[in-house]
Amino acid sequence: MPKILKSGLLLLIGAALGIGAMTAKQKIIGEKAERLARNNEMLSCPEGSAARWERWGGPVKQGWAHYCQMNHGPYHVWIDNQLYIEGQFHLGEKVGEWLFRNDDKVLKQQYEPSKKPASTPANGGSE
Repeated sequence: MPKILKSGLLLLIGAALGIGAMTAKQKIIGEKAERLARNNEMLSCPEGSAARWERWGGPVKQGWAHYCQMNHGPYHVWIDNQLYIEGQFHLGEKVGEWLFRNDDKVLKQQYEPSKKPASTPANGGSE
């Protein structure tokens, strides 16, 4: 029997018998190592976006997704069943009227979209 086939067969038999299976302690150590690796990873997200972690996967493989997320659309913050902040984002930027509530006081803040310069061709506009 070829060596590779023999090794694979031994692994299958061992897995079926539970030999070589990860112990609970090994699993905890592995999870701690994974968490440390995740916490030390830094993403350079573009302006207006923020790094996010989220569980990823299904029944076969599971892990963590680390990505840049940009706020776009309605934004509401609820605390103790009361709407505290209400506003709108457009491509990561606060726009329009935002309301900030605290007890019986309401602060209104108006946000205008920033005026970003239009990009010009590298050749100065000539074809």
